[in-house]
This record gives sequence, structure tokens and C-alpha cells, in this order.
Amino acid sequence: MKLSWLNLLLELVRKPRVGAEQLLQLRLNNFQLLQLSILAICLISIFLFLVVSTFGAILPNSIDLQSNQMDIFSALKSIKPINLVISGVISFIARGVALTYFGQIFKGEGGFRDSILMLAWFDIIAGITSIIFTLS
Repeated sequence: MKLSWLNLLLELVRKPRVGAEQLLQLRLNNFQLLQLSILAICLISIFLFLVVSTFGAILPNSIDLQSNQMDIFSALKSIKPINLVISGVISFIARGVALTYFGQIFKGEGGFRDSILMLAWFDIIAGITSIIFTLS
């Protein structure tokens, strides 16, 4: 089966259920799923770092701030990128567990692997579009 990523993306936008079924039919192995998850976490971390560094550098100079508000922006500047990645990993796993748990409550058929795959796909799409809109 030849896969067109653009067609899969358009299918997910037009008919999310059909697109998700096509994505789940790929039957990615554990290493491929791990790679997809790492890509998603990295893209979200890049976006968060862009937002934090942009607002930490630009916003304090553009508005009149009190001293206690300046402390918030200096704290934003001091956040290290590795901390964003670590929090991204923890958040990604927690969202996967929550999605699996609530899916089972509502009689869903998917498992943890399916939840991780859908979250990674969503985060990749959201990360790419967020980075594009942040940089433009």
C-alpha cells in the first residue's frame, strides 16, 4: 500500500474518523512509533521555546511593567530548552495515558499504542503549523 502523507493529512481534516483509521492501519512497529513520538515532542518543544524566548525578549520592552512583572519575564528568559523537552515528554505520556483511560471508559477499542500514535500525529501537525505562524 503506497502512502501519500498529503492525502492522509487532507483525509484527517475532511473526515477525521476515516483518516484516523487509515493512520492506524499502518501498523507501525515500536521503533517507528518511538521515532514519531520523539518528532512530535521535539516540534512542540521548539514551538514552546520560540514562544518563551520571543515573549521573554520582546514583550518587556514593548509595555510598561512594574518590578514584580519584570521578574516573570526574567524567569521566562532563564528557562532552558532541556526543561521544555522534559516537560514535553511527561506531558505527552500523561496525555496518552489519559486518552487511553477515557477512551476505555467510553467503550473505545483502541489501546495505549493507538493513543500515542494519534497524539503524535496531532502534535506534529499542530507543531508545524504553530512554528510557521510564530515565525511569520
